[in-house]
Amino acid sequence: MAQQPNIELEIFELPRPAPAPGPARSWRPGRPGDVTGPGEVPTGGLFGTPGPDAGFALTLVEAAEVPYAPGEDRAATQAALAAVMIARASAAGRAPTKGDLEAATTLLGLREVPEAQASAFAEYRRARFAGFEHDPEAVRVWLATLPGDLVHGDVASIRAAVAAGPEVLDR
Repeated sequence: MAQQPNIELEIFELPRPAPAPGPARSWRPGRPGDVTGPGEVPTGGLFGTPGPDAGFALTLVEAAEVPYAPGEDRAATQAALAAVMIARASAAGRAPTKGDLEAATTLLGLREVPEAQASAFAEYRRARFAGFEHDPEAVRVWLATLPGDLVHGDVASIRAAVAAGPEVLDR
């Protein structure tokens, strides 16, 4: 209702602004296991190197048209591909890309492998990747055994090394 002109309002009758929220309280990590600075980030062993958006590797692998061998465990091979992609990307401090997928598929003998080596790579994947989709520890152990120059190399050098066969992965 509008204010009548013949009635004077006192100061306490005027509308008051609502109080604004105060500044946010400060917060410091205090729980066990909270990382409070860069010096506390665990390194070495199977801790690896964390990178941004590592889960995007699984999205790329699932969307790609990867030529799996007959009888090959698709989920286990996808876990190995994603692990190689994440290792490459995190070493560069970035998220996985299609270039990492190309390097991983070449490294594992899924693309651009000589015809003579295709069945040897398929057998290597069947024997080595069994259960990878349910055992991340086994994936990390396997990834730690791969030669670093292959995992982090460019596609041309990976292609040249892979021409020798799957035994290059177990150096």
